[in-house]
Amino acid sequence: MTAHTIQDLSAALAQEAELVEQFVDVLLQESNLLNGIDTLLELNQIAEKKQTFANRLEDCAKLRLELLQSLNLSADNPEVPSDIALEHVEIKAGWDRLMVAANKASEQNRHNGIIISVHRQYIDDSLAELRKAQRSNQLYDAQGKTKAIRQRRPGVAG
Repeated sequence: MTAHTIQDLSAALAQEAELVEQFVDVLLQESNLLNGIDTLLELNQIAEKKQTFANRLEDCAKLRLELLQSLNLSADNPEVPSDIALEHVEIKAGWDRLMVAANKASEQNRHNGIIISVHRQYIDDSLAELRKAQRSNQLYDAQGKTKAIRQRRPGVAG
């Protein structure tokens, strides 16, 4: 195992913060897509980007944990730098940047989740209404008036 330094930890924190900041940008793109600005295909591409970021961020968090532990700079929660670690200006700056970016990512992800929930509820309600109309044998025509649906008999073209 190689000896780790404060500079290694500082560089790891900077890299992780940069990834989280880029992830926030992806979340903002997702928000725009959820608000109907772009297409469903692009939303799928955003989902793939998010998964890529999640994997990279997991690797960064593992490296941070390893560095903190090897330098004996972990707090009670091993993923958090100790007070002694935060006395180093570069570690404090990197940690603060990471926490700001993580909070932005969390808030944007929560916002996107609300949008998704609203869309999903709208779709569920719409489907329920269509099923209800189908059960009552009534649908709206192009003029918005209710009319009975002609039932097709199996094997008869209509």
